[in-house]
Amino acid sequence: MRATTFALAVAIASLTGSSFAQTDGKIAFTTSRDTDRDVYVMAADGSNQTLVADAGWHESEGTWSPDGERILYGSWVGDGSMWLINSDGTHNQRISTPGFHLSASSSFDWSPDGERVVVANGDIWIMEADFSAATKITDHTADDWDPVWSPDGRWIAFSSYRHFDSKGAYKNLWLMSTDDFNPVQITDTASDDDSAPTWSPDGQRLAFASDRSGDWEIYTIGPDGTDLVQLTNSEDYDMDPTWSPDGSRIAFATRRDGNWEIYCMDSDGSNQVNLTNNPGNDTEPQWSPVMADVVPSVVEAVSWGQIKVGDSVLQGP
Repeated sequence: MRATTFALAVAIASLTGSSFAQTDGKIAFTTSRDTDRDVYVMAADGSNQTLVADAGWHESEGTWSPDGERILYGSWVGDGSMWLINSDGTHNQRISTPGFHLSASSSFDWSPDGERVVVANGDIWIMEADFSAATKITDHTADDWDPVWSPDGRWIAFSSYRHFDSKGAYKNLWLMSTDDFNPVQITDTASDDDSAPTWSPDGQRLAFASDRSGDWEIYTIGPDGTDLVQLTNSEDYDMDPTWSPDGSRIAFATRRDGNWEIYCMDSDGSNQVNLTNNPGNDTEPQWSPVMADVVPSVVEAVSWGQIKVGDSVLQGP
């Protein structure tokens, strides 16, 4: 769905003369610049950094809904809970799902159709979009983390400590079909960790963080575990990659400047630029899945797979 949205947006831009820069979307991130950790949103070039969510104490990982209208995040008020807020900071509501308890390392991801949410708390669960019910889909003695839906909704990538030997347990990337939830290991590092997978919008690559080179760097790999490419090579931690809506860039968190900041680079690792510069720690960037402010006023009608712009009807793939 995200790839379809992008293709239609580009076609709109070509018909209306809109700048491609308008399709960049926004980036949500967490920061300690206000003492507690809060959720902020900024433009893709790092401008207009705005507080969106402050539910009380230590907010974590804001995840966008597929329409870009809402952000789901965790907050450690009391025993910890999920919160849902509009992307402009309005209508902040606490989420309570029977039978599910949040963990300090929990992360979330919406399904591409917006009907379900996948979340990890050591096991992986799928929730209905109204958060009325949760179903556990992994149940292993090792911890499972970082679940993310593929753009076509057919796969969930995640990281897990299931790989272990006499030296200890190591975090690798795994993939499971949403038909049978049968996990398959796609990376195998003998003594290092792979973490935080994220799908490219076309579903052809996974970006992730790994310390396989001796410190934490950003890599990409094919979903079948082939064609590993290292993108960063800094002297400190690079973590939390997230793809731009068109797949041309990757934002990530890095400690290369002495504290955590958000950087952005081309998807081949070139042109690494700083987006934030704050004494607090800026981490966990999440790029919005749709392009902010891309649809002009000449759009007259929208139907499944089609957008009408002026006298032209754009047909999605």
